Amino acid sequence: MSLPLKAKVSIRDNWEKPECRAQESMKKLKDVLGLDVYCEPQWQILVSELGSFWEDKGELVSSVAFFVHVWFEALTELLDDEAHEAWTDTVLTKVRELTSRLNLTVEVSENQRPSTKWSDAQLGFILYIPKDLIHQPAQYFGLFKEQLLECFEENRPSKTLPIHSTTGDEWADVGAEDREEELAKPPKTGDQAPAVDYLPDPNTMPKPSALFQQAPYHLFVYTSASNRSYKIEIECSHSQTLEVLAEYLKRWTKTNVNRVDKAKQIWTYLQHICCCNFEFG
Repeated sequence: MSLPLKAKVSIRDNWEKPECRAQESMKKLKDVLGLDVYCEPQWQILVSELGSFWEDKGELVSSVAFFVHVWFEALTELLDDEAHEAWTDTVLTKVRELTSRLNLTVEVSENQRPSTKWSDAQLGFILYIPKDLIHQPAQYFGLFKEQLLECFEENRPSKTLPIHSTTGDEWADVGAEDREEELAKPPKTGDQAPAVDYLPDPNTMPKPSALFQQAPYHLFVYTSASNRSYKIEIECSHSQTLEVLAEYLKRWTKTNVNRVDKAKQIWTYLQHICCCNFEFG
């Protein structure tokens, strides 16, 4: 079965073009690593296994390419960090032992969570794409870094009880070291809300009909009509989020070419509330 036309176009634009972000991040990783980097997703298999979650197969391909880009960026940042020099040496040793290049295999996860690991059988890393509708893979940048740092750690052996004589009160010492270790641990603080370290890319967000299936939070949208024109006013308490939304609306706003006057886009910044006005006619 051949790939849908939208998937083919998306592969061309989001994967094959030298200037696309996936190829740019692959080149950057190659420069930092000093070795060739190889990744060639099996698009036929990926589209087949993920197609039921994506109505638009072009967006499916774009999401997978975005995942690979985020993975490349995460690995590059680790390799370029002197604090992880020992880990970098392990990566280079592993790659050189098995092959002369860094390989990344893209597969579909068994669940709705992405993950990555090292595989000797695959001669490199594996990136698992979740079985879910993910438009912003950048949110998993930190997760990939954490899993990459852990992928070469051997399974820690379970603690064994110390061997003692069975005479007298020496049985009381069994597990004493474990209890002392538990007492030495600092008390856990209350759960803290995770900090948001990324913003969505308006170029990869889904169409409005799909995006607005989930209600936004802390976001107010007003519409009004006057002088045969329609105005949408958006209020948001986070200026950066508003800027992203503005770029998104600019992309999807349709202009009536028959009108002589052009719809104006007016920005108004308040002290605590940011507003963005779009007029449609």
